[in-house]
Amino acid sequence: LAETLLRRNVDVNDPHIPLLLWWAIERHAVDSIDEIEQRFVTADSWDHPFVRKAILGRLMKRFAAEGSTRSLTASTRLLETAPASDQSMLTALREGLAMSSEPSVPQELRRLLAKKWRERPMDPALLDLNGRLENPEVLAAARDGALSTKRNADERLRSLAMLARHGSRDICVPSLLKLLTPATTASIRHAAMDVLARFADPRIGARLLEAYPQYDTGSRTRARRVLFSRPAWTRRFLAQKNLAVGEIAVAELNALAALDDEQINQLVTRHWGTINTSTAEQKITEIRRVRYEVRGSNSKPGDPRRGREVFQLACGTCHRLFGEGSDFGPDLTEANRGDFEYLLES
Repeated sequence: LAETLLRRNVDVNDPHIPLLLWWAIERHAVDSIDEIEQRFVTADSWDHPFVRKAILGRLMKRFAAEGSTRSLTASTRLLETAPASDQSMLTALREGLAMSSEPSVPQELRRLLAKKWRERPMDPALLDLNGRLENPEVLAAARDGALSTKRNADERLRSLAMLARHGSRDICVPSLLKLLTPATTASIRHAAMDVLARFADPRIGARLLEAYPQYDTGSRTRARRVLFSRPAWTRRFLAQKNLAVGEIAVAELNALAALDDEQINQLVTRHWGTINTSTAEQKITEIRRVRYEVRGSNSKPGDPRRGREVFQLACGTCHRLFGEGSDFGPDLTEANRGDFEYLLES
């Protein structure tokens, strides 16, 4: 009945009927897959606008989400019957596979996707699908694309993005370590750090620590994000001589507490003392205390000389004011410093 209604091509733009017909088919998509495949997974189905618009994409997504060998075999047939110019099946296949925890992908689907990728090697959907299925040829091409200085930055970043999603340790680590040098373009270097952050390989920490002194401020921040994700690398970083403590934000130090490492805690205390990790209620109490001391009846006039010393020891480790301090945080020279409540809550 649903097939007959769909092939009439009368209600394709109705706001309700297309979904009602899909729901009628979906409930049988898996337990009656042979019949569903016979009726809808055909080249002829693409000639019917209603079937093409309302059913085929959803059917591909449902088969892929099921993730069984049988359902993905049906996905293969559906992809084979689709017109060469159609991208909707690839999109639906990607979305469905993303919903399946451990899909049992048949070799025929792997071969079909690999063949299509060779025909269209820069197609984002085919790159992602082959990467998701760990096609070694595609992952090696992504690695080579990321390393190639003949590619433009956008192409290299796309290759790195795919490796971040699907690249294996063997594919990524030995090669992408080369991109951590200070000579590499910053955007490429940062993307390579994001890929390598997935792997607990000691070579990554060693290379970052080696290059860190030559990095610019942005790359140092990105490198710390990677280093601070592994206790062993964090310990080596904090144990360095001549550590530039002023460029590390309090928020980064607070995050180190989550590593629950006694040696790291001791190193943090050695360099920065006790870090304030107060709760929201404690912060409100502190704001009230400072407000009373500054604006209360017993308050005393401020001392600009002592205030400058406090700024240099505390605020100046991150912020700059009238040319003094660090560039790590926002410059406070043009901030709304005349608004006491603004400063207090900030």
